[in-house]
Amino acid sequence: MTTAAEAGAAEPPPITRLLQLAAQGDRGALDQIYASLYPDLKRIARARLRQQGRAENMGTTTLLHESFIRLVNAAELRLVDRRHFFAYAARTMRNVIIDSARVGIGWAPDGPRSGYFPFYIGLLLLGASGSILIRTLLRWKQPSKVFAQRSQLSSVISVLVPMIIYVVAISFLGIYVASILLIGYFMRRHGKYGWIATVAISVGVPLIFFIVFERWFLVPLAKGPLEQLLGF
Repeated sequence: MTTAAEAGAAEPPPITRLLQLAAQGDRGALDQIYASLYPDLKRIARARLRQQGRAENMGTTTLLHESFIRLVNAAELRLVDRRHFFAYAARTMRNVIIDSARVGIGWAPDGPRSGYFPFYIGLLLLGASGSILIRTLLRWKQPSKVFAQRSQLSSVISVLVPMIIYVVAISFLGIYVASILLIGYFMRRHGKYGWIATVAISVGVPLIFFIVFERWFLVPLAKGPLEQLLGF
């Protein structure tokens, strides 16, 4: 069987020939197709995300990578020409987006499902809240003490208000940019850290989360205009 490398030693073979080689099981041909048509595939991915209303959650690059994995693992790949390939790719992207919207709380072969971390974090928060409630009820008849001084309430408010702003900002800026601003604010306002440490940590922590969730687990988180501008 002729491979893509043998067919195009001097110049890349045309897309139609690459599609024929891909149908014969040549993985290298599929890689060349993906590289040659990447700008067009990226445009289709952006359009699909807008149509499905998932642009704020799943990035363009994540969608492309997941779709390409499905193309590679397809049992039968019979693509006739460029138009047929684009139609198949668009349908694959749509299926990826639909699957990403189906929240599961289990662990799939490729990593945690979309609802895995929110579900178990929610359980921890529910358990902590229940524990506090039970202890409060048990102490209900004991002699009451002052719940909090004005200075203590001020400290609570100084944390609560930025957190509320943070939650609202996620809808407009995405979780990564909002996290950078939140961490930077707390480090400067309450920690009194210098600018170098503040910038390094406030940018580094969301970057680590991006690598872990978006690249490792392939779990898309809320994104904003900056990520879209960068093509994610």
